Amino acid sequence: MSVRAGAQSVVLHLQNGDRIAGVLLSQTTNTLVLSNVWAGELKIPLAAVVSREPPEVAPPATPPPAVPATALVTSPAATPQATKGSKRWKADVNVGTSFIYGTTVQQNYYGTATLTYEQPYRTNPKKFFRDILSYTVNYGEANQVVSANQMWGSMKTDLDLTEQIFAYNLGTAGFDQVRKIDLQWEVGPGFGYHLLKSRRLVIDTEVGSQYLVQNLTSGVTSQNVYLRFAENATWQIADRVTFKESLAYLPQSLEFGNYRLRLEATLSFALLNNLSLNFTVMNLFNSQPAAGVEPNQLQIRSTVGVHF
Repeated sequence: MSVRAGAQSVVLHLQNGDRIAGVLLSQTTNTLVLSNVWAGELKIPLAAVVSREPPEVAPPATPPPAVPATALVTSPAATPQATKGSKRWKADVNVGTSFIYGTTVQQNYYGTATLTYEQPYRTNPKKFFRDILSYTVNYGEANQVVSANQMWGSMKTDLDLTEQIFAYNLGTAGFDQVRKIDLQWEVGPGFGYHLLKSRRLVIDTEVGSQYLVQNLTSGVTSQNVYLRFAENATWQIADRVTFKESLAYLPQSLEFGNYRLRLEATLSFALLNNLSLNFTVMNLFNSQPAAGVEPNQLQIRSTVGVHF
């Protein structure tokens, strides 16, 4: 049996982490039918839906029997329970290690943690406020000599101005002993554009500026303003396979020949509902590194992730 939904705007949260917004056209026992800017008619299996906004309110099967006025007494047992809110917070923790024992002895430990808060607008469920906190640590030794010792934290806040355009502010801070950075922090605002938002593929572009302060081990302190051009994408290749990629290019505002570049790509395989195996390739480039430090750094990692 199919039920017409009365053109209700909804946001569906799926088991694989996707979020789909649109107008609910109809609903059957096993399927929801949506319409949005990307698809005139999109069928979603009801079993794949974890929650929906606003939540479904089922009408009573039969009209309630008439109750005498003298019997209309409110009691705690008769008060309906509040509907459980949709999940706003998401957490991801990824850890990995590698060991080599032979002519050389190497030990590496690394991990990342990300906490995301996302809240849709009450007036428009297609617009969101997001806050993303991330923390990364990497430590390694080769023949009892430190080969990696770095720690970074960042906070990024997004605010949708329209369904396509958003404003953001990004701040990071940390250190990298091997690259001779005692302390580095940067902060800067900008604007972004949701280039593509579909059930399987999301692409965002961003443009802004970053004010960077860097204290090197040599005692040199530098302060510069950089422009920031970035893009990031998430591709749900299959139900249990996800590819994420991000690219940021930061030329120095007064001298474009000095620039920084960051490229990161991760392929994730879902092992269980909240457990994944991840492979990450990261490339960092700084045209003006500290003395004795290579300008380019390539990192390849494999981690096990837990999602909450």
